[in-house]
Amino acid sequence: MDPVEKPLCAALAGLTPAEARVPFVSTVTGTPLSGRELDAAYWWRNVREPVRFADAMGRLADDGIGSGIGIVVEIGPHPVLRPYLRRTGLTYVPTLHRDGDGPREATAAVAALLAAGAEADWRAHFPHPGRVADLPAYPWQRDRHWHGTPQDLVLRTSGTGVLDHPCSVSACPHRTPCGTAPSSRSSCPGWATTGSAEAC
Repeated sequence: MDPVEKPLCAALAGLTPAEARVPFVSTVTGTPLSGRELDAAYWWRNVREPVRFADAMGRLADDGIGSGIGIVVEIGPHPVLRPYLRRTGLTYVPTLHRDGDGPREATAAVAALLAAGAEADWRAHFPHPGRVADLPAYPWQRDRHWHGTPQDLVLRTSGTGVLDHPCSVSACPHRTPCGTAPSSRSSCPGWATTGSAEAC
């Protein structure tokens, strides 16, 4: 990389860095910077020196990133930092994925942030408080709604209770292996004439 130092510094000589508007931690130094340090020499160091990503993330974790709830968001076309960020103990939220649906994934990222406890300025979306309205009284319908099929209610069965063959066995709750099955005189052996067969 050394041969590109002079051309790079010459190309970036006109940079006039300003004060950062949000807190900034550099992966060049591993420490917070004001923003004014990001001149041509800084970007050369960014190209030439080792990336201090672990130091920077450790500093953010120690400083209580994300209002103390520990959330980091990777903004990029595909998540590549997840393996490194898992080591920090911070909650990681990606934004976009390669060949993905950008708007849908951006919406999912916002939902993931809210679910993780991120703060939201709801006044920006709902500037006026809602009006509380009384709902009209409603007579409850006392209808029974069974969960599953009627066969699920058959006593001593743990399956659906649906038997494909008259002599097939459905498991029943018992200390030892046990099964019960309905039978008929026409479809089962002669000894099974009681209407049910039980094997234990």
